Amino acid sequence: MNHARSLAPALVSGVLDNLWLYWSATFVGTSIVALIIRRMTVSKRP
Repeated sequence: MNHARSLAPALVSGVLDNLWLYWSATFVGTSIVALIIRRMTVSKRP
């Protein structure tokens, strides 16, 4: 999903109510996955 493609229509239409969720969910989800992967790789080191 391209954030720019959702931002422009939201700005033009003036409906910005749920745009914060679209932007923050990407970063929160990426952070959670990064922590999970880090935990999995750290536990496998000798």
